[in-house]
Amino acid sequence: MVFQLHLDTEKVEHIDLPDALCVSPDTSIRNVFEQLKESRRGSVLVCRDGILLGIFTERDALRLMASKGSIDRPIEEVMNPNPTTIQAQE
Repeated sequence: MVFQLHLDTEKVEHIDLPDALCVSPDTSIRNVFEQLKESRRGSVLVCRDGILLGIFTERDALRLMASKGSIDRPIEEVMNPNPTTIQAQE
């Protein structure tokens, strides 16, 4: 996906982005890896009841694999619980 946003003249709400890939916090890391591969995405949002709890990215996956951590644990154990977000509107 390639897009360019001119922040001085355009708003984030004008970007045509695909729907986010969301999983529940108890989803296994193994299952998240499968979903990322199938959807050809680089990140997944971790949500409960429509509320963002965290994010898991390819960088997090590399860190996990380098540490030889188990992928049968819940994603909430390795997600970033403080993702930076922006509002679509001012």
